Amino acid sequence: MITFNSSIHHAVSVERAFGKDGAPWEFNLRDVLCWIDILKRPTRTNHHPADLLCSVYLHRFRHSSDRHLALTMFKHAFNHSFDLSRNPTWTLSASQVSIGYFSSKRENCSRQVRPKRLLKSQLSALEAVGCAVSHSSLTIVTGVRNTGQTSLVRTLAHITARTVQEVHVSSTTDATDLLGGFEQVDFQNRLPWMCLA
Repeated sequence: MITFNSSIHHAVSVERAFGKDGAPWEFNLRDVLCWIDILKRPTRTNHHPADLLCSVYLHRFRHSSDRHLALTMFKHAFNHSFDLSRNPTWTLSASQVSIGYFSSKRENCSRQVRPKRLLKSQLSALEAVGCAVSHSSLTIVTGVRNTGQTSLVRTLAHITARTVQEVHVSSTTDATDLLGGFEQVDFQNRLPWMCLA
């Protein structure tokens, strides 16, 4: 795992051989620790790092050609074949949802809401976003307009029976609109007015 992480870091961040769209990239020990942490979860009997390759590494890349190059590096490091077209298995019950390695209890199970459709093409991305969110990792869903980013997040919230707060941003949105601002206050100048009141 360390060898693969080091080689992909060198190829993408140092040599800039691929992964130019979305750069700069950083692959470091935090990724390896996240990979190990998810593998240690008692969700499956046979654990292999290939099971989480998409969730931890491949879904970061914007193009399938970059994913295939990273997959070639994985095959070289692990001497293990992996099919990018595989979809994770999923189960959904009144109290639990599982998509691949992502597993979560369903909150507010008493609500009788018709389930939304789960598309087979969304399963791998839902697993990746679910794993990231369950580890409190920053998750950025990117893509061109109208390709399903919002739908993906809403679907994950729906199947886990959680509410999602949406904030619409545009190119004119400022960081202070999201984070708030800081206004400096001089209490010395305000003191006389406070005393008069």
